[in-house]
Amino acid sequence: FGYADPQARRTLLANASSLFIASRYSEPLGGVMFEAWMSGTPVVSPDWAAFGEFNQHNETGYRCRTFQHFVTALTDTRAGAINPGICRRYAMNYTLAATRPQYESYFSDVLDVYNKQGWYTLK
Repeated sequence: FGYADPQARRTLLANASSLFIASRYSEPLGGVMFEAWMSGTPVVSPDWAAFGEFNQHNETGYRCRTFQHFVTALTDTRAGAINPGICRRYAMNYTLAATRPQYESYFSDVLDVYNKQGWYTLK
């Protein structure tokens, strides 16, 4: 297929039965997972690093530890065992609108430490 811009990725992912990630890299986030979920596409991934932390087994996709797990997961996603609506709702927890308040709170707490109103200060 070649390079896919954001619109092409949206179309490709929305029409896919699953996103297959057989990476051996210790991925710190796995942003492509979230793109897939926003399109309602389940993710088949390894069971380590960010994949093991974010991919909810049997809800947003499948986490795999062996080759047999990958084969079984592909069969299940083709059969439609994962609900696309659940994938989309889960992904919405990680949008900028959803995470912005969490980041603002964190940075406010850090700033309080530097303004001598840190850990032990009650407000």
